[in-house]
Amino acid sequence: MADKKRTAKSKKNQLLLPHVSDEATSAEHTETDEGASLQVQQAVDGMIRDLFGKEGGVALAARTEPTAPSVTVDATVPAEEETDEQAAPAPTLEEVGAYPAFIRDDLKEEAEQAQLEADAQPLSFKELMSSYPEEFRLLLDMEYEQELGESIGFEKIRAYHEGLINGRKNPRRARSEKSDEFERQEQETEIRQRYSRAKRTSILRLAASLAFFVLLLFYENTELMRELFGGILDISQYPAPYVLIGLQLLLLDAALCYRSLREGLAHLFSFSPVDQSPYALILILTFLYHIVLIFLADQQTLTLFFTPAALSLALLSTSELLNLYRETLAFDVVAVHRQKYAVLPRISVGGTQGSARAALAQGKREGKMLYLHPVGFVRNYVANTKKHEGKYQNLGAHFLLIMGLGAALALLGFAGGAEAMTAITVFFTAVVVCAPAISSLLTALPLFFAACFSLRGSGAIIGEMPLVEYNKNDILVFPDHDLFVAMEQRRFRLMGLCDAHRVSVLARALLERVKSPLAASISVDSESRLPPAALKLLHIDKDGVSAQTEDGDGTVAIGTADYLLKRGTAFPQSEEDKDKNKEGTSKADNEISPLYIAVDGRVCAMLSVRYVLAADAEHLLHRVRQAGFRVAVRSQDPCVREEVLCELFPRLAGSILVEKPNVNEMELRTERVDSNVVSLSSAKALARTLVSCRRVQRVGLWGKLLQLVSVVVGGAVATLSVLFSKPFSSLFLTLWMLLWCVVYAVLSYFSLRRATDDI
Repeated sequence: MADKKRTAKSKKNQLLLPHVSDEATSAEHTETDEGASLQVQQAVDGMIRDLFGKEGGVALAARTEPTAPSVTVDATVPAEEETDEQAAPAPTLEEVGAYPAFIRDDLKEEAEQAQLEADAQPLSFKELMSSYPEEFRLLLDMEYEQELGESIGFEKIRAYHEGLINGRKNPRRARSEKSDEFERQEQETEIRQRYSRAKRTSILRLAASLAFFVLLLFYENTELMRELFGGILDISQYPAPYVLIGLQLLLLDAALCYRSLREGLAHLFSFSPVDQSPYALILILTFLYHIVLIFLADQQTLTLFFTPAALSLALLSTSELLNLYRETLAFDVVAVHRQKYAVLPRISVGGTQGSARAALAQGKREGKMLYLHPVGFVRNYVANTKKHEGKYQNLGAHFLLIMGLGAALALLGFAGGAEAMTAITVFFTAVVVCAPAISSLLTALPLFFAACFSLRGSGAIIGEMPLVEYNKNDILVFPDHDLFVAMEQRRFRLMGLCDAHRVSVLARALLERVKSPLAASISVDSESRLPPAALKLLHIDKDGVSAQTEDGDGTVAIGTADYLLKRGTAFPQSEEDKDKNKEGTSKADNEISPLYIAVDGRVCAMLSVRYVLAADAEHLLHRVRQAGFRVAVRSQDPCVREEVLCELFPRLAGSILVEKPNVNEMELRTERVDSNVVSLSSAKALARTLVSCRRVQRVGLWGKLLQLVSVVVGGAVATLSVLFSKPFSSLFLTLWMLLWCVVYAVLSYFSLRRATDDI
């Protein structure tokens, strides 16, 4: 079989390369003239026409054009091996069909083998990342951004992070298709009108709900209703119609909140309760209780419980109105047609934030970096307002425990000789007294107080997700220009012979290039100033920065003595010995150790500066730290170092960090971002908004604790009621629910009444 394939392969090679013959023919015709070669070629062509006909000859001739030079066979190498080595590339699977049947199988086998070999060729790393986006995202999540960027470039990484920051782009809609989302500035008036209509409707709904609550409160007083109206409103004469009328009133009240109740019921039955679920449960049990009451209760022992359910509906309407007012105040901030500040997870690529090597070298930092950065339009505002924080992950289990407690107390009372209706009443009242009455107010109330008192239009907390996204030990990264004002120079002295004008021009241009507040302290005429863009940054370190002029004729560096010495700068010996010992020492009046200015590799001047902090910077950073956040300053300024900041902010010593950007970092575009914490005017205002957010988180935790206390105390009160045979009245249950709501409202108010100016 092997010999047969070898023979077929030899024939095929003779057909594909007719100018190559076997070993004897090749040796014989190695030194023949051009006419003999032509004669052999014509003979082979005639053989092809005789064997395959005109069409086959043409097909093969197309593949046997003399594209390769004649092969000279070395006599020391077997001709057959040399022929195989110099054979033409295998045809593709599509080209095999043009060949005769008796060699088609061999050609097909070789084509398949060639295809397998081509497929087995390894892809380049860049092609691999393009073909497998999941692996690309996984490597970025594992902080291999720097390594990926060095291999495939940072453009794709930049596009990935911009997609995360800017949010998913909405598909193009037809002009006739309307969207509720705030997507462009022209929608501002429309959305404001929508909020105005919604607030008016919510106010009317709350008023109607309160009216139903008061009506049902009187309706439950059966003696008063009998004395005033009598007739069908005399429960002793018409118990069933009387109860049904009360249920109809409660049903009309529930119709006012049908959307909230529908959402609460849907999540309740899916075992993922939300704010509205406890009230939906109380409403369902109220209807079931009164339906059973019609058939089982004695006319003399009818006890109605409409007002707890009516109060639940009033709380739902109150929560909806509070959310609308808070969203309106947040939209007033988002819709402002000027630059805003927002919290972003990153603002550039190519730095140390996404470097696995840097993470290993520095150790894993607790918390995530939150950049306080200027942005343009805030996207996905409406979508973010509808997101819930998922604070009731265990509420389904709580419901089962509460209903289990109610069932146990009902069985206890039934075993003690109580009637069936009495046991049912015990079960119902135990569930109501243990149910968390403040569930709908748990986040709506503190967020409303924060928007009205703490933020007062300077910032916005959009939706509930910021209450779970921003946690303790997260690092707030401030731009340096928000913490310092223009710095004054205490001393500027030239060192040695140098061009004072050129040194001043280059030094000021470099300080302006890194946006240092120290730039204003070097005086240069406006006509002589060098544009900052004319300098190309070469290196940024924690204690220095260097750059090169655009034409490459000069270099300038500013930094500490250690920084310049490490970069091989020529340092005057006398000045070095005199001033180097001052490095790292603290001076009075916020004066830092001297900086040196080097031009063209030689130290030319010494600059001693004094930091001037913004008026409220120290107080603000202290409040930020008290709220549980850590503080970092992002700066290219050679003066901004961790040891210096610890001296300037002694109360933050050990907890303040400095982030130095890389000269090759690529800034992310932030014209349209997706963020749920926004402020106006400055990064400091945004930090105050985040502190208010932390306060709301703390109040929410107290609210959850208050809920737990209400459940425990309610269970104890219900148990005592059964043991001492003291049934609950409807008025007691209503006052019990109101008590916990008032306590939580007072707690929220006094925790959040302080304005952002006090933060």
